[in-house]
Amino acid sequence: MKWLTLLLLLFSFISVFSQELNCNVEVVHPGVSTNDERVFESLKQTIFEFMNNTKWTSDNYKVEERIGCSIFISVSEMPSSDRFVASIQVQSWRPGYKTNYNSTLLNFNDDDFTFQYVEFQQLQFALNQTTNNLSSVLAYYAYVILGLDYDSFSLNGGQKHFETAQTIVNTMQSTGDKGWKAFDGTRNRYWLVENALNPALANLRSFWYDYHLKGIDVLESDLAKGRTAITSAILTLQSLHENRPNAFLTQLLLNGKTGEIVNIYKEAFPNEKTQVITTLSLVDAPNIQTYSEINK
Repeated sequence: MKWLTLLLLLFSFISVFSQELNCNVEVVHPGVSTNDERVFESLKQTIFEFMNNTKWTSDNYKVEERIGCSIFISVSEMPSSDRFVASIQVQSWRPGYKTNYNSTLLNFNDDDFTFQYVEFQQLQFALNQTTNNLSSVLAYYAYVILGLDYDSFSLNGGQKHFETAQTIVNTMQSTGDKGWKAFDGTRNRYWLVENALNPALANLRSFWYDYHLKGIDVLESDLAKGRTAITSAILTLQSLHENRPNAFLTQLLLNGKTGEIVNIYKEAFPNEKTQVITTLSLVDAPNIQTYSEINK
């Protein structure tokens, strides 16, 4: 029976000290014709193991506490057998308190993504060291996922994870890979973490905390109270918009919330609907048509 006891202890250990991410991975190549699918299957498996088997923090997680996320890579070109031109879509979510509902935290499509990879290659990552672009991009998004998740449970709880993501950005400045520099565009990895750590946008992270912990997590037990908290959080975005209009992180965070907000307010009081639609039409103008569905 000793082996059974040891086995139970092992499972107990795994359940307490699990890795942080529960990441689904998909790799497609609609723009690349090939008779050998093995490199894409190998790439998918390598990314899956890297994201799910790496211990990203010193915190202890139970298996059921892992953060749900997904990575979708679409390869458009292969200039050579080991070089890939692609886009990477990263999503993450967290459950509402005592519900089966998952609230989207991140939904971003990053088009500045080129990398080198050979079949069966294992990914290595070390902070403050320039590694290949594939592992650096994946590690960066792992810490962004952690930052957004921790921020949704405690005010500025994700600070150290955003700082780690910024360290990766700083380390990658010396490379020729796109997406890491301020002048590469206005919606890239540089600006995402710059906005997250910019004191001028501190209220955005307060919004994120209030929206989730005081709003989403309360809706199940007290719909009116939870919705009031979400309304208050949304209204704070107006002054933020006046000071920093078109901030990338504001647009990014709201992009994952449009459908959720519409569903929350369809049965709200008319004055709540008006307040929310008016504010979001200003702060998130590209999605004004979606928000108008609240009144339907």
